[in-house]
Amino acid sequence: MDAQITVKMTDDLRHRVMRNTSPVHIRGPLIWSAFFLAMILVIVVLKAEGFATINWCSPRSWLWLPVVPAVLAVGALLLVVRRRYNRAIEAVHSRWGEFEAVYRITDEGVRFETPFASGLYPCRSFHRLRRFSDMWLLYVDHANALVFPTDRLGEDVREFLVRKVRECGGQVR
Repeated sequence: MDAQITVKMTDDLRHRVMRNTSPVHIRGPLIWSAFFLAMILVIVVLKAEGFATINWCSPRSWLWLPVVPAVLAVGALLLVVRRRYNRAIEAVHSRWGEFEAVYRITDEGVRFETPFASGLYPCRSFHRLRRFSDMWLLYVDHANALVFPTDRLGEDVREFLVRKVRECGGQVR
């Protein structure tokens, strides 16, 4: 295998990468779904404890007071943390500007060259491959991925990447 792929890293491509990958591994709609599910669970638990028939002067009537605001606070905290993280990552990426990354895919691994760094990721470092309709992300560790737009990947390169990731015990999704 010997193929060369040149990728122009633009703001649009970086936004698409951020949309497809989330550091918290939870996307917007899923956050709200989990939040509302937690709220329903809290209500069900409290109802099971007699929430509907609580006498406001009973010794257990205070139980529901801290639970509902706590669940709301956790949901708000998740949202704030995710937004701040994404903004920090976008700020770092925007300082880089647009640049070209050149990937040379060989049987040894992927050799890359950018204006900032160059090197070789051997095949044994292939950790995970995530396939999306517009791009493939080849993870070389838990957080760092090489970006391959699908319109630049030939069928032989696709098969090679899938095979090598599986041979190294990585995940292909």
